Amino acid sequence: MRQATNPLLAAPSIAAAAISARLRRTTPFRVSLALGLSVLLATVFFGTADPTTTIATRTSPIVPLTQAAFTTTFSTDRALSEPVTLAFSAPMDPASVAAAIKVEPPTPIDLDWDATGRILTVAPRAHWSVAAFNTVTVEAGALAASGQPLARPARAVFLTRDETIGSIVPSVPMGDRVSLATTFVVTFTRPVDLETIQTAIRLDPPTPGTARSVTRPDGPTRFEFSPAAPLKADTPYQLIINGVRDTDGVALHPMSLAVRTVKAPAVVRSRPSAGTNGVATDAALSVRFSQAMDRRATARAFSVTTGGKTVAGT
Repeated sequence: MRQATNPLLAAPSIAAAAISARLRRTTPFRVSLALGLSVLLATVFFGTADPTTTIATRTSPIVPLTQAAFTTTFSTDRALSEPVTLAFSAPMDPASVAAAIKVEPPTPIDLDWDATGRILTVAPRAHWSVAAFNTVTVEAGALAASGQPLARPARAVFLTRDETIGSIVPSVPMGDRVSLATTFVVTFTRPVDLETIQTAIRLDPPTPGTARSVTRPDGPTRFEFSPAAPLKADTPYQLIINGVRDTDGVALHPMSLAVRTVKAPAVVRSRPSAGTNGVATDAALSVRFSQAMDRRATARAFSVTTGGKTVAGT
């Protein structure tokens, strides 16, 4: 390379000597020309020198997770306290995932990772929304432990079980009314918290009573409220249930049943009828009531007198 450049370096020197010989009489011009030729020589020399070495470094871009990074699970009739799990193809950064997770409808949650950092368990602190589509989503961009982001979201979609509802029926209906001795049977579609029952059931007008479980094996959850004393005749009552929670801790909607008790029993017929004359001394006496009577109580209340004296009989 150096040999190839020698002729190039000599040519400017020869030209400069020839020009200088002709212009020896003009000193200022001779000096300027010498300086210009010196600059030209320097440019040619350094331009032909060996170039500096440039080292290229290959970059390592962060690429998104693609293998099994996108997961969607779906289930129905899920229990309100049952957790869901999300699986990832690589160990994840817990803080990044926690910042990227979203729950709809909004629900406070707790997160728990397995030892590999790939399986995330999401549990509600109280319970999921009732009878609703719930979604737990880890948005795209959440980082793996390696710094790689999720290309697409990981999501769990599930439908929670229906709400717990109840019904009330009187145990002794009498047409459009109820007996004075009636109790009230309350049935729930799902198990309920027993501790909430006693304080949740009341009868208005205020009437003392107790609630006991009458649930049968493999049957619906059922309770019976029994007034401590017979109800008053021809009186409106309302059984109110408010404050019951199911076993998931979900409060049930208040419910009630309005009833009216039967009228007080009355005598509708007697034999012999009042004012009858000439009745045989051995004739049987009978009374008919408007409704079925308690035999023992009625027998104690029944009496026959003549001349101020009690007539023996059965």
